[in-house]
Amino acid sequence: MTNKTKVLFVHDGPIARHTPTGHWYGDAYNDALRQRYLYLGTELTFLMRVKDVTDRDLSRYSRINDEHFSVVEAPNHKSVSSYFKNKSKAKQIVKEQVQSHDAIVIRLPSALGNFAVLYAEQFGKPYLVEVVACPWNALWNHSFAGKVLAPFKYRTLQRNLQRAKYAIYVTTEFLQKRYPTKGMAIGLSDVEIQPGYDIAERLAHISSKPVGEPYMLSTVGAVNMRYKGHRFVLRAIADLKKEGYGFQYHIVGGGDGSELLEEAKRLNIEESFVLKGKMQHDKIFNWLEEIDLYIQPSETEGLPRALVEAMSRGCPSIGSDAGGIPELLDRDFIFANRNVAQLKSILRKLSKERLRKQALLNYTKAQSFAKDELDRRRKDFYDTFLEQNNISKNT
Repeated sequence: MTNKTKVLFVHDGPIARHTPTGHWYGDAYNDALRQRYLYLGTELTFLMRVKDVTDRDLSRYSRINDEHFSVVEAPNHKSVSSYFKNKSKAKQIVKEQVQSHDAIVIRLPSALGNFAVLYAEQFGKPYLVEVVACPWNALWNHSFAGKVLAPFKYRTLQRNLQRAKYAIYVTTEFLQKRYPTKGMAIGLSDVEIQPGYDIAERLAHISSKPVGEPYMLSTVGAVNMRYKGHRFVLRAIADLKKEGYGFQYHIVGGGDGSELLEEAKRLNIEESFVLKGKMQHDKIFNWLEEIDLYIQPSETEGLPRALVEAMSRGCPSIGSDAGGIPELLDRDFIFANRNVAQLKSILRKLSKERLRKQALLNYTKAQSFAKDELDRRRKDFYDTFLEQNNISKNT
């Protein structure tokens, strides 16, 4: 007789549903994630918010295989207008799904994830948490309302981690120190770099850069999230333009970029600023090979996936000191959060020699995120979780 172990993954989402076919698509939520969690069991359910997309949107996403996979939609209750209307319904859905599954993977911080922790403990369901970001930094740097919510969300995540028996952090140190757990824990990024890149291609790109041609700085990240820090890059290159330095700034990411476009116009650098829009994930690697520098100017981060992926393509990279970024980069290429003066100082000192050195350092560092090594460490952790909770993953 076949044993079936039902695994539930809980996060806020959203995941994309193709309206004409009902098939599932995603970017961060992708088929690699489906395969990862199916290691824990035979059937997998994603519980999260859903957004409907049409044919014209599909180029931004990748298809998720339907085999042993399903999605349960949760209503949005994160906005002021929907909170009281949908909170009870969202909690009930989480409760029912936790109760009907054998193992729970909860990604935090997330509103649905908080409910899942509550019900997993209530029903005695084995669960592990993935800690991917710092809510304090994200909310404090977001708005006045965010500053009001930040202490509450901070304490909620601390409380959840103190009770968790199994925790996976995406950082090596930062999130562990801020949100410690008494349970079994591992620092394990959810980034998986694509193998096979030849660093000689990056070194040749750097060497062939014509003298006097503007450097292309690039970032991957939603353009409507102020805490991503894009505006600090715009201010830096505007100031440097007055000093005779030339830079282009390109951003790949979804969202309404009108505020950034207005800022670039105000700074008189609109010709140096390009919004590329959202890009399918597997195409980003090809785009990274064309740029000169990657920059992660965030006011808050966990361990930024896009930065690691850029490093895996030998991109010389600059980052703020937010979250886990200092765990990745040479300190000479890190500037204090929001500090435009420090960012300008780094940009002034760019040279082919320094870029070659950073390319080699970053490429070497990125190899620690090789898929085979991450898979081995993750599976060892999963095996302990399954064994200690007497969970069968038989097919």
